Amino acid sequence: MINTYNESDLHKSLKEHFCPQKAKMEQALLGSICDILCDNGKVIEIQTSNLSALRSKLEKFLPKHKVMIVYPIAEDSYIRVINTDGTTKCTRKSPKHGSFFQIFKEMSGVYHLIDNKNLSFKLVYISCEIIKSDTDTKKKKGYGIINKKLIEIHRIEDYKNMKAICKKVLNLLPEEFTNNDIKKLGAKKHASYTSWFLKKTEIICSAGKEGRFTLYRKINDI
Repeated sequence: MINTYNESDLHKSLKEHFCPQKAKMEQALLGSICDILCDNGKVIEIQTSNLSALRSKLEKFLPKHKVMIVYPIAEDSYIRVINTDGTTKCTRKSPKHGSFFQIFKEMSGVYHLIDNKNLSFKLVYISCEIIKSDTDTKKKKGYGIINKKLIEIHRIEDYKNMKAICKKVLNLLPEEFTNNDIKKLGAKKHASYTSWFLKKTEIICSAGKEGRFTLYRKINDI
């Protein structure tokens, strides 16, 4: 269940932006709370991180409802650290940039839903502000994140199911490939998560070694 008191401004902004007319927010459904329930029964879930946390809700909703997951990818982030009195201590642009490939890490906990036709995705590329506090003593390094805010939506990609996400990557790869080939597509640190997901869902298989890299082969025409 989502506690709206603790939801970030980013989550709230995306929920309001993607809520269709006549749809209702924060609705009880099958013993859980869904972010948005449309008048046709479709469920929209806004998940800013850790898609695996949706597993139990998805397993309840999907047999009876179409579910669309809205997942933001922060291409640019701006960090603002605030003092105890709420004033700004410092601001800076984060060196980290999100990419399409991070979705494979996020989907790792729900890979078993690969064939579910009721599950679709909307990847939303954004700029956001990350607000941190210097009063979080529980953090050994850096500052604690207390909020995230939406700055701008750059573009949106719609995928009718998980396999459509996988197909986008496979279409760019040869029949046999390694994680190094996936990195060249821009996956960087998410290359191993990408190959793990594709192998776990039996879309690819191991085909030996190419130097120090595991060689993978496409086995499933999607």
